[in-house]
Amino acid sequence: MMKKHSQYARGKIPAGVYKGIDAEISTISVWMIFAAKEELQADIVYRITKALFENTAVMSAAHGLGKQVKLETALTGMSIPLHPGA
Repeated sequence: MMKKHSQYARGKIPAGVYKGIDAEISTISVWMIFAAKEELQADIVYRITKALFENTAVMSAAHGLGKQVKLETALTGMSIPLHPGA
């Protein structure tokens, strides 16, 4: 499936992220993406993207999988064109 569709990836759900899940679980996942219409102004998309990656600690605190949002892997599994503002 991953060979045919680059948006799929091997994933893991860490123990304790969800109630009743006491051990790490291997799964298939999709990469999280934020999508914007081409018509959206580049400076707005830039500011949203900048705020997102400057505040990854907030996402990590809000949800266990928020720790997986990293600038280093931001383009991994991209299945749509990158907005110029991003």
